[in-house]
Amino acid sequence: MHTTEQTPRIVVIKLLTVVGFLATIGLIGWVAAQLVALAPSAFTSLANLAQTLSDEDPRNELSLTLSDPIVANGEVITATWNNLHRKGAYTFAYECADGVSLALFIDAAPYVLECDTPHTLPSDARVVDLALNSEKKRFADVHLAFSFQDAEDDAIYEQEASVTIINSSIPSNPPIDLTLQMPDPATIVPPPDPLIAGAEDSIDAVNDEGIFPVPSEFLYDLSLTYLGSGDFDNGVFSAQTQLSHSDLPALQVGVRNVGIETSLPFELIIINPDGSTVSAGTFQALRANEQETTVVSLRTPSTPGSYTLGAQVLMDDEVNTTNNSFTRVVSVVE
Repeated sequence: MHTTEQTPRIVVIKLLTVVGFLATIGLIGWVAAQLVALAPSAFTSLANLAQTLSDEDPRNELSLTLSDPIVANGEVITATWNNLHRKGAYTFAYECADGVSLALFIDAAPYVLECDTPHTLPSDARVVDLALNSEKKRFADVHLAFSFQDAEDDAIYEQEASVTIINSSIPSNPPIDLTLQMPDPATIVPPPDPLIAGAEDSIDAVNDEGIFPVPSEFLYDLSLTYLGSGDFDNGVFSAQTQLSHSDLPALQVGVRNVGIETSLPFELIIINPDGSTVSAGTFQALRANEQETTVVSLRTPSTPGSYTLGAQVLMDDEVNTTNNSFTRVVSVVE
């Protein structure tokens, strides 16, 4: 009778034990799932905190990266550098090279820079685009220097790099003129008689007669310089890395008289990216070291791609014409 009364109670206890066990298992599983869900964010927060603390630590080395050490004439490369997390100023400079020019772009804003001159960069800038041009050599090396000067201890951190410009429009081995130029016998000036004792004034007499005249190529010499290409909107020229067929593409050039006398009037010829050649007009004479800067509209092809533009300056009786023209490869977009 006692055993029969205890049997239902035992069954209930066993049932409750099983239910409790299953509930405990479920609770443990739920807690584990919550921990797994929270763990990544916790680890991420710790990692972010560590990274933040690391990023805010001052750096002792400036790191510079170039997108490409070799560039075609007129094309653009990208330069990036790290944040030193110090108070101070970042600067950029490039070494002067014959016929080499450089334009710097920060957030698409162009800056034409002089060589061998440090230029201060915006404090928050970490990336710049550089447009490189070589007018005289097929292969030209340009040496770049990025530096940072600490405002607190005047320490200077610097990184240098080199870029090679390839101007495929200039032949690798330019032809050499081997023709021997013989002077007209009628123009040969016999040498003066040797100085004799007592003729102290002979040197002054030789100089006064102008036996050593200034060569004509130094009297007036026009030099044509590419200043940039872009668009011309509402009377304002804006240099761009690409020319848009739908905008008003334009070319900015400078003509300087690097001679010692006032030049003659000259004509400016433009070679458009679509292959046509037009005259930009005749310009007034330039005084010695005077420069004429002008913007000329361009004709571009309707098909996007890479095209060549150029310019040439023409003046009567000019002897030195090696610096009177240039060509550039530009990218045309819709």
